[in-house]
Amino acid sequence: MPLFERVTHYFIDHLPEDSVPYWDLIFSDGSDEPRDTSAAVVAVCGILEMEKYYHNQEFLDAAEKMMTSLSEKYTTVDYPQSNGIIKDGMYSRKHGHEPECTSWGDYFYLEALMRMKKSDWKIYW
Repeated sequence: MPLFERVTHYFIDHLPEDSVPYWDLIFSDGSDEPRDTSAAVVAVCGILEMEKYYHNQEFLDAAEKMMTSLSEKYTTVDYPQSNGIIKDGMYSRKHGHEPECTSWGDYFYLEALMRMKKSDWKIYW
């Protein structure tokens, strides 16, 4: 558990004000760099998975804040022509990719919603 705790603290401590990480944790509030919503939802799922073994209210609060921000600011609800659910996922900024909807971002967003709604949700793979 010490490794999980250190890594999660590092991630949370490097989040910007709205709790959606930039594509690299070296960036902070005020940066013009794009966000990575897919990183946020993967982190939320990891925190919620670990909750089964290690309760930490600070981590749960951070996961809830990330999901609130994602739901309020990063869904494609106002973009009916979109091909995804969560915008601003990042594949590889270093290779010139731009923020976009990603299949893994959408999957983990839906998984995170299920995990938050139903604490005994069972992963199926």
